[in-house]
Amino acid sequence: MSRAVASLVLLAAVFAEPDPAAAQYGTASVSSETVCRAAPQPSADAVGTLEAGDLVLVYQGVSMSAGQWTRVTAGPLRRFGVPDGCWVPSSDVVRARGTGHFLQLADGLLSATVSPNLDELLAVHNLFGHPWYREEVGASPVLGLRRLQVLRAALRPLRPRDADALTLAWIRALEDEVTLAHEGNIWTVSDKLYLNLYEKHRSDPFAEEIMWEYARESIRRDCEGVFACEVEEGVINRLARYWIDFPHGRHIAEAVEEARTVIGDGLESCKAARGRDTDSREARMWGWSGWDRSGAKITRELRATLEAVRDEEKAPLLEQLAELEACAA
Repeated sequence: MSRAVASLVLLAAVFAEPDPAAAQYGTASVSSETVCRAAPQPSADAVGTLEAGDLVLVYQGVSMSAGQWTRVTAGPLRRFGVPDGCWVPSSDVVRARGTGHFLQLADGLLSATVSPNLDELLAVHNLFGHPWYREEVGASPVLGLRRLQVLRAALRPLRPRDADALTLAWIRALEDEVTLAHEGNIWTVSDKLYLNLYEKHRSDPFAEEIMWEYARESIRRDCEGVFACEVEEGVINRLARYWIDFPHGRHIAEAVEEARTVIGDGLESCKAARGRDTDSREARMWGWSGWDRSGAKITRELRATLEAVRDEEKAPLLEQLAELEACAA
């Protein structure tokens, strides 16, 4: 883990060069089919073959007696099982310019069947946030969201309890972009980053995808399993934010189903408590849920958020709410 964060620091240091064209690290496309080798020399073992057009991260360049060699990773190299990369003749790679390739790079990492390693995710996140590209990334709602998604993916395997000094330093450097969710004790992308990005691009057709990502990805809530809190934070303050702004949106069915999952957990708890002694575990758990105190108010608020959603699409959730009301009465 520390090696990956150290790679990010080194990558940032190299990118600090005044001339982008002079930087040694960045992204490149493969100009023609080429063999990637375990060491920077023609006789080294072949790791795999890169195809023309493959997009890779460039990590290092060296001059050998056999010519210039470049160490690359990411992209198609995951299929070779070489997370530390391999070497190709420098003449076989062409440095990519601008941000036009960023979407391809991020989508390749986020959709890969083989999970990208932390080095790759950190390097791509650094590219998205670098001063050379920040203005272009900031102007694009798609690239802005990909930056947050790559950061989320990079944070996912990290655990505060096990973090070393380099990892903690990187988290501190991110400042308010990262928040610690006490429930699960994990780092995650701050809600306000999603919401600020959404407000910035609210008039863009892609804004719906930003709001949906917020609704479904910002799932960590410090509710400690309290059902009333889960509904308020997870449904009213998140999922409902999506269907209020996009009542006929592309993800309505998914949003309603996720809300039904949250409500369904409470409904099962309510059913388990009915007919039990007041000092039974089931009755105590239902009492702890907070629904008897605030359920009526929460239900009214939730129904109000669904007013503009089509009847047939909101019906499954409303039916479940009615069942919960009857159980809790």
